Amino acid sequence: MDEFENKETESPPSTTCSMAQSGSTGKRCKYKYRSTKSPRSHRSHACHAHRDGQSKGLVCYDHSTIFRNIHDFRVHLIMLHSAPSSIIALESSLGEIAPETLVFWCKFCEVWIPRKESSEDEHFPSHIGNVDSAIARYCRLPCTGLSSQFRRFPHQRSFFQHVEGHLQAVGAGEHMVCPAASATANGIPAQCADIEALDKECLAKHLVDAHGLLIDANKFVKANDSTD
Repeated sequence: MDEFENKETESPPSTTCSMAQSGSTGKRCKYKYRSTKSPRSHRSHACHAHRDGQSKGLVCYDHSTIFRNIHDFRVHLIMLHSAPSSIIALESSLGEIAPETLVFWCKFCEVWIPRKESSEDEHFPSHIGNVDSAIARYCRLPCTGLSSQFRRFPHQRSFFQHVEGHLQAVGAGEHMVCPAASATANGIPAQCADIEALDKECLAKHLVDAHGLLIDANKFVKANDSTD
């Protein structure tokens, strides 16, 4: 954080966002940064004005970059768009600096990596070759942030319970394609040819039969199928 503050001393921060806006030529954002230390107004602004509707990421059209983590987006704004350091949330509920706002943990390198040096989207794809091709080695279902997709589970059963949690969240009547049937946003290639949309019962059976996940598919059998 000291480096960000020193940067402000050397080059006074901008008072407005001024990022290029979507679908326009030369049109710039006119959002005014607030002097308050609370970054809530900036989070709201970023999510409404700079979120891409298709990818759901935060977009910098000036650098043709999509960020899926607001911390990476904020650091990018400070380093390359002269945004004030006050847009970063520094204090946790306990009054301590929240390290994940400035760095992220790489489970492969086993080190904290400063976001000013690399974003999660830039760093994690470099480890794709180190990930076993079996679907059971990492979670392909929707997770919050790239690091959670590469989270380390203490044992195999905890991973299967994690997947079951995703399936439990699928609503009655909802259908989804096998998550391994398409490449992920962070570069993991598609590994399944089945592109049929399945309800959670059929998807659970598919993950067991086609991908060898030892989840309890019986948990997702419809109640009327379990009676005579």
